[in-house]
Amino acid sequence: MSADVSTLPYITVQPDFADVLADAREGVFGQEDFWVSCYADGKPSVHGKVHTQRAGLTARDGVEFARDGESGITFMASCPTLNIPPTRVRIPRQNIGGDGSPVITAFDVHDTESGETRVAVADASGAIAVYDSDSASPLKAKLPRDTTASALRFFPSGAVLLCATSTYELRFLSASPADFGATPRTLTGHRRAVTDVGMRGRGRTVLSCGKDGTLRQWDVGAGAQLGLSTSTASAPILKMALDDAEGRAWLALGDGALEAHDLSARSMTGRTALPGAALYAVALDAPPHRVAAGALDRPLLGGRRNGACVEDLAFDPSDGTLCAVMEDGLAYRARVDEGRISVVEELVGPDCDPLRGVRVTAGGAVWTVADDGIVRKY
Repeated sequence: MSADVSTLPYITVQPDFADVLADAREGVFGQEDFWVSCYADGKPSVHGKVHTQRAGLTARDGVEFARDGESGITFMASCPTLNIPPTRVRIPRQNIGGDGSPVITAFDVHDTESGETRVAVADASGAIAVYDSDSASPLKAKLPRDTTASALRFFPSGAVLLCATSTYELRFLSASPADFGATPRTLTGHRRAVTDVGMRGRGRTVLSCGKDGTLRQWDVGAGAQLGLSTSTASAPILKMALDDAEGRAWLALGDGALEAHDLSARSMTGRTALPGAALYAVALDAPPHRVAAGALDRPLLGGRRNGACVEDLAFDPSDGTLCAVMEDGLAYRARVDEGRISVVEELVGPDCDPLRGVRVTAGGAVWTVADDGIVRKY
């Protein structure tokens, strides 16, 4: 974390502006406006309008907004008054779910060796579904009654899911069409909610962390716990980032601290205390072994946006940019350079519904989930 923390300017756009553009293009309405708002620390916000018609876009009231070349899903926005440079604005290219979908409690995205993309979604009803890029309908299963998933991870094969449940269990679920949802093994040990899961190598060893302040390692073949380490004062562990090559896990704690734990020694090797709110998110860019963490109104590396909580973070391994999703429904991609952070892309998504998770897959595709029950791919 950098000691110098700046407040990042940002741009928000009317969430359904893509529908406004479509209506104008298809002649549903001859012309219509949508709003664009810009914010910078210590300066009055700017609230502009963009007039849309078949002939094109015309921005006014202090904002600039235009299509990004011939793309139908990216645009460029700026605000000269607030010194906000041209910033890419991106809308989803795919949505999974829709109006009335239950709240998503956990999700994961996996690119298989064959080039297929698999999206796993667990919701508040206890249902788990896997959407395959080459299939029109999802695979579906249900957890036991009154049980929901709190975390999901695909094994590297893509054929098995590691699922943490609201009953403090780890369940291994088949993700194969022939026996989807079958549970060959269940592990128990946590005494409070399991908040995150991960795995080493091909998945012979899996990890879990929870609000009981423990980081546990499990032998999948033996179905037994290999050992555990405990956070300082057993502070709740809310998220982890695994550096498998270095044999280290980074833990985001409920007391506002970030801890590094050696997986072989099963002990803490470093701690950075951040006074204030709990850390809800942590991500690792390895190499070059950069760690980003975020919480309620706390910095991400060298910058913060506003008072909204940082719910999840993910580095894009293809270019090192950092993707963040916020409790206020805003998502963005940022460039990180020597501890400083600058926004390069705003991801337009839900209408104020909190965003809860983010994943980045091959080619820089960004996936987010929100409380409106929709998975969005950018």
